[in-house]
Amino acid sequence: MSDWFRSSRTKDPTATPTGGAPSRPAGSPPKKPALWASSKMPSQLPDSAQGVSAAVVMQHFSRGEIRSLNRQSDDLYARVFQRLRARRDLKRYSVKQVLEMMKQITFSLQSAELTINFKALSYFETPNTWKTYAQMYDLAQRDIVQADGTTRREMRLTGNAMNPAKDRDAADTKVTFGANIKTPGMQGVARFMQTGGLRQVDGTPGGANVYAANNPQFNPKARQQFAALNYGRRPRGGIQGYGFSHFVLNDSLKPGAIYYVGDTFKVEDSNSRVTYDMLFAIAVYASEELMDDLLNACHRHMILQDTDNADRLVEGHVFQEISFSKDIKEMRISATDIMSTTGGLFLEGKVDEAGMEKLREEIPKNARDFAKRNSIKLVWTD
Repeated sequence: MSDWFRSSRTKDPTATPTGGAPSRPAGSPPKKPALWASSKMPSQLPDSAQGVSAAVVMQHFSRGEIRSLNRQSDDLYARVFQRLRARRDLKRYSVKQVLEMMKQITFSLQSAELTINFKALSYFETPNTWKTYAQMYDLAQRDIVQADGTTRREMRLTGNAMNPAKDRDAADTKVTFGANIKTPGMQGVARFMQTGGLRQVDGTPGGANVYAANNPQFNPKARQQFAALNYGRRPRGGIQGYGFSHFVLNDSLKPGAIYYVGDTFKVEDSNSRVTYDMLFAIAVYASEELMDDLLNACHRHMILQDTDNADRLVEGHVFQEISFSKDIKEMRISATDIMSTTGGLFLEGKVDEAGMEKLREEIPKNARDFAKRNSIKLVWTD
């Protein structure tokens, strides 16, 4: 059973198989949006990186991984139940109460906003005409002259202090691709989603090293977007280490996403992934601190304070292009974000006082223009 609550569970899952009539509690989120109705295998498309739609590749990958992960559903359900029963603060709860709590927490997690944090300065220092949100692999595409004199779009990745290129690629590969990627139906997906590792193609001592993918068929657009599930309803989004401003994604992106506890830069492998259907299975892999947060937010209905602690993060990987005009329902701009980042430029001597004040006028204007152009609801916070 892929959805924990398509049928009711009323008995200890470690003792008796469960089943019964469909049941959803009052106030639960609406029925989840359907996943993609159909998509072609990459092998059915022209055999070149340029001819393959990254959307088709990612959709096929996501569907296959979700089916594979959902086979663990009953085992994970029992393990979550056992972990809750072992908690001192829940000792007085009956089996029925724990099962009901699991249901309510799962629906609370499914209802939580999926957010992407960012710094308003980096987005709106100048007018922003981007149409889609792009991850670092896609942003690194360049026109590269080939041996025959023609040009081809290829990735030239430099990374940054927060995301060193080789470390980032190694981490993403390790957490994204499990054993399922080696099954017969997934070879075409692997051919376009995996870099095959990176090789250095440019760079100077003391400067940024530049890397290309070893796999010539790697499609930089066929990598996931990284978001955070704001389960704690934190005022400034899922995690503030990436900025105090944030986008709120449409709910339709949540069922096709795959979820992790913590920053995947620190996750050891792909074995701790869970799906939308069984979101509270993250409790199996959560630290005690994250469990406390999950229970406080989703069971005790507390609003949690902002944090930049990645250990308190629930990460959501979205395997499709994110269009600003279609997939973002709200953009929240933090006044503190604008003041602190522009003030930082002033303290570093990168702008004078007049330049700082000008930025503090330009950033809100550019944000308003961007929101209007993409029909995004704009909310000012702080």
